[in-house]
Amino acid sequence: MQSETKELGAIFTWLGWIAGITLLVLLFNKILGNEGDYDSSIQNSNGLQTVEIKIKQNRQGHYLLRAQVNKKPVLFLIDSGATVTSIPMNLAKKLNLDKGMPFSVQTANGKATAYQTIIKELKLGSITLKNVRASLNPGMNGHEALLGMNVLKNFELVQRDKTLIIRQY
Repeated sequence: MQSETKELGAIFTWLGWIAGITLLVLLFNKILGNEGDYDSSIQNSNGLQTVEIKIKQNRQGHYLLRAQVNKKPVLFLIDSGATVTSIPMNLAKKLNLDKGMPFSVQTANGKATAYQTIIKELKLGSITLKNVRASLNPGMNGHEALLGMNVLKNFELVQRDKTLIIRQY
């Protein structure tokens, strides 16, 4: 009887530790993992309307932005080194993107083949862009796309205090 109680106590102790560690992991992911969250505001000064999107740097030093492609949510990595906005091929169907003509691209991993596409509507915060040129990249894994210079060139970018401000006048 006493050994059964000890065994049961040991089992509950282990289950308690596992539950506690699981809760801590979930808590820290919630606190530290605000990936792609941003503040968007519209300001008026001197009769001109300015739209600002403020993005906090993540733990890896990157800027991620939750956006919409054809009314579907997509997480974008802001990539000023990318000439063209690039979307993983596995997201093409979900985002209603057509696979166009193939072309060669030079990536960090070497040469690859990507496919031209047009994003009918790209929504970044309160900014909406229409008919945006992009590429579908079969070499990209996961669900994170790259927001390239073909989009970023339309805005003023200011990086200060671990915050990226995207401004449209």
